[in-house]
Amino acid sequence: MKIGEVSRRSGLPASTIRFYETQGLLPPAPRVRGQRSYGPEALDYLRLVSWARRVGFRMKEVRELVGRLNDDGPQKARMRRAIAGKIRELDQWVDRARTMRRALRAADSCPCLSLADCARFLVGRVSARRGLQSPPGPG
Repeated sequence: MKIGEVSRRSGLPASTIRFYETQGLLPPAPRVRGQRSYGPEALDYLRLVSWARRVGFRMKEVRELVGRLNDDGPQKARMRRAIAGKIRELDQWVDRARTMRRALRAADSCPCLSLADCARFLVGRVSARRGLQSPPGPG
């Protein structure tokens, strides 16, 4: 397939396909009369790359993930490790987002009259949760 056909079938612009090839996410296509000529496996690579990007893998992680798509044993093990790592990272994001939401809700309901009091109150609430000495808040 020429790059235009791969683009049409994958839904990706030709420039993205060329970029993925230069980044090692897609094996280099042999040239026929100066034009790239892709086999059907190129679409498999592009599907995997697109999926990985949608679920949050960074380019370096995707490159490691698609190392050898047809090498079933090591590829499956590599993919499982990568997915497990991404799940751990996502769990950390969720925990951080929950903490941020709690802090923002506390700030939204802050009973303080001045910015200085509010800062002391909010810092005190965070410190108390961590078991640290809380500065005096508004009275």
